[in-house]
Amino acid sequence: MGCRVGMAKNANLEARIEHWKKEEGYTHGKVLHRWKSYARATELEKEEGEARNCKHKPGGDPSDSANDWGVYHVWHH
Repeated sequence: MGCRVGMAKNANLEARIEHWKKEEGYTHGKVLHRWKSYARATELEKEEGEARNCKHKPGGDPSDSANDWGVYHVWHH
């Protein structure tokens, strides 16, 4: 697949995008959603991943209930 959708804490979204660019060679990245609960971010990760036909899997550490999760998309152009 030429893309990945993932989730992370808002403070880590850009770092995760950069990680996957280096790890899997993606050329572009974008934050799709911010300030979501863990449960909502998990739903959005699945929805966005399936809609874009990208790699995705539930992740992150639901150690808090703050609405500080986001969803990102990385892809090859």
